[in-house]
Amino acid sequence: MTSNKRKNPGIEQDITALTTLFNSVLYYERTPKQWGNITFSFLSTREREIENGSRNRPVSLMPCISKLFEKLISDAFALYRPDFPCAQQQGFRKQLSCMTATFNLQETIYQQIEGNSNVYVGTLDQKAAFDVVWHHGLFAKLGRLEIVGKIIRTLILS
Repeated sequence: MTSNKRKNPGIEQDITALTTLFNSVLYYERTPKQWGNITFSFLSTREREIENGSRNRPVSLMPCISKLFEKLISDAFALYRPDFPCAQQQGFRKQLSCMTATFNLQETIYQQIEGNSNVYVGTLDQKAAFDVVWHHGLFAKLGRLEIVGKIIRTLILS
């Protein structure tokens, strides 16, 4: 029995070329300058946000190859340190979302109420803080957590 599926003969060559490129980036600890060419665009926000004074939301568009490299690094990092930065981190982790964070908060509140304890809750809107991350401080914290090596040096030097 024969298969009617056609193989893409160039896919293995493409994968080999990308693997060679990504390995070179890690070996030399530098990303190509073109990968940093980010185009900023602004999307209109909802009426509720317009009333609060923020009319447009900035969005950055990155080259596809840098996004692919970033995804591979992120997946490898998740295998190396699945608990990073802590078990309660909900954002940017598979199978977790604001729903799981809300559930955890609700269960914590119920537990404290059952124990006749006072409940104090503080919140932080990190959306506004995302674009103003102090990168050198972030890399210093990663070093203190013993997250070091070629990948971190590549990110710092690029």
